[in-house]
Amino acid sequence: MPSEDDDIATLLHAIAICNRLIEGEMSFICGIRDLCDLIHQTGILSDFDMTTLGAIDSETEALPIGPLGKLWDKTALEKLKFEIAAAEQWAKVNGLEECAKLRSFAVARLEGLQV
Repeated sequence: MPSEDDDIATLLHAIAICNRLIEGEMSFICGIRDLCDLIHQTGILSDFDMTTLGAIDSETEALPIGPLGKLWDKTALEKLKFEIAAAEQWAKVNGLEECAKLRSFAVARLEGLQV
């Protein structure tokens, strides 16, 4: 069972990812994949409705983005660059508001732990 320190670290990590996504500092698809992993792996975020984030993750899971892309041939990646760019834009349009909601959710949880 995670400790309160683990919960705090998870919440801070989720907030940091959301901030980076909202500020345009990281791939939206990579960030959403990271957030979905956090939500699935920890109980502190399990109450968050991740329908939209999960759908984005599911719809883009075949794309070689992030660490997976490093394993792909550069020529094959080049052929997918327009599809990846379109998917990134789609993920941002559909996920930006959800990232803001998750950030607010995580901040509220964090404040509840630190009271």
